[in-house]
Amino acid sequence: MKAFQKIVVLFYKAEVLSEEPILKWYKDAHVAKGKSVFLEQMKKFVEWLKNAEEESESEAEEGD
Repeated sequence: MKAFQKIVVLFYKAEVLSEEPILKWYKDAHVAKGKSVFLEQMKKFVEWLKNAEEESESEAEEGD
């Protein structure tokens, strides 16, 4: 379980996973038993994804 976050990050960097499924899993798809572990491990990465998405949207708007 502790390696899950590292695996997800590797998949993201290798472009195996996009941010959409990661954010969906973080928000919706987890079993109660492992939910707190999953959420804690993924918190920083998900925050980074959300910030990166907001920054890219801002840059796109500025480019128009």
